[in-house]
Amino acid sequence: MDNERAETNEGRDWENIEFNVASAATEITIHTGSGTSTATTKYLGKTAMATGFVLRTDKALEVLQIHTTVFKNPISVSTDGMSVSKHLRDFNTMVLRTTLDNTNIKLLVT
Repeated sequence: MDNERAETNEGRDWENIEFNVASAATEITIHTGSGTSTATTKYLGKTAMATGFVLRTDKALEVLQIHTTVFKNPISVSTDGMSVSKHLRDFNTMVLRTTLDNTNIKLLVT
C-alpha cells in the first residue's frame, strides 16, 4: 500500500503550461493535443487525454468547460488554485475565463 500512489502515477503523460492573459473576460481554450498556440487557444502537446489537473493563478478566474461539459454556473478559482485528480473522466479540452486584466495562469495536467 505504501507504493499505491506511485503506481497510479507511473506512466502518466505529465505536461504543463504557463501564460499571461492581458485582458479581463477573455476566454482561453486549452487543448491537450498538439497545435499552434494563439492568445486565446493553447496546446499542451500531450500524447494522451488528461486525467487530472492542477490550476494556479495570481488572480481569480473561472472554469467554463471541462471536456464536453459546459458548466451552467462556472467554477470560480481563487488565487489558492484548484486541483482535481479523482472523479474526473479523461478530457482533452478545458475553457477558462479571466476576471481581471493581466492574469498569470499555470496549468499542470496528468
